[in-house]
Amino acid sequence: MSTPAAEVRSFAVTIPAGTAETSPLTTDIFFPPRDVVAVRWKVPPGPSGMMGWRLTMSGGNAVIPAGGGWIIADGESATWPLDDQPDSGYWEVTGYNTGAYDHTVYLDFLLDLVGQAVTTPALVSVPPGSTGAVTTPAGITSPAGLTTSYPVSVPVSTPYVTSPPPVSIPALTAPPPVSVPPVSVPPPVSIPPVSVPVITAPPPVTVVQPVFAEVVVPSVTGMRREDAGPVIRQAGLVASFTAATGVVTAQSPAAGALVRTGSTVRLTLHPAPSAPAPSDVVVPDTVGQRRVDAGPVIRRAGLVPVFTAGTGNVIRQSPAAGTLARSGSTVRLTLGK
Repeated sequence: MSTPAAEVRSFAVTIPAGTAETSPLTTDIFFPPRDVVAVRWKVPPGPSGMMGWRLTMSGGNAVIPAGGGWIIADGESATWPLDDQPDSGYWEVTGYNTGAYDHTVYLDFLLDLVGQAVTTPALVSVPPGSTGAVTTPAGITSPAGLTTSYPVSVPVSTPYVTSPPPVSIPALTAPPPVSVPPVSVPPPVSIPPVSVPVITAPPPVTVVQPVFAEVVVPSVTGMRREDAGPVIRQAGLVASFTAATGVVTAQSPAAGALVRTGSTVRLTLHPAPSAPAPSDVVVPDTVGQRRVDAGPVIRRAGLVPVFTAGTGNVIRQSPAAGTLARSGSTVRLTLGK
């Protein structure tokens, strides 16, 4: 049977009114390494077909909907199972809203802790002879007694004759009594007691809920999107960008503000100077580094890191360090257990 998720992480992504489909809003979502069981989403009533959204993993892998395109919903919700879905640790919600009002997509990530499984203890086996609640079948009623009949002796009257001379009538003898054998009533049936095993209920499963703390919003004004995003995520916050590329010109909340972990920081991007055409770059060496250190190293080299599930340091990378790769291509990093 399926087991409940060990952890649920919830996010609310608001898509402002007037966001064109040709220039959709992209919001980054990040949480520690987990096994993703399913994603539950909800769109309240109101969009009326003027809002569309999709969920992808960092690197452009489409998750919801699986074949790409947009989810266009109005007052609807669903749960998408994602068993065996590889988790890069970074997710993106992209959406447009051509209506006159802001609309929000609510996402619940149902997660299992990496490398652990929630198990249900088996029923306790009770050896024969144990006592417990006993159900005794209804008793059996003994068969009714039988009635014995005996013959009745009836006297015979001899008629009196006066004339002619009396006639001699031989004496009549009563037949011998009929012998009726006694009827034996069977003894009552003895029903042995039924032993019912005692079933011990399994202990309840404790679900650990995340504890939210407050953090200081870092300053990312003047940074490019690819540099500002990791800084916001390393602070435990969610980065929401107004454009796909550019330099951060404003942020809300402002730098230095105190907010709860997991809050969204809206970053306004201004188009950056035209970037040169993609070129080959040297893949850096990240073997032996932690995930939080290896990711920024790969990104600063102009590449995209994709992590396998795990909590340890990087034990293998592809392409290998020192090789040439196209700028913007993916480097797969395998993490130890």
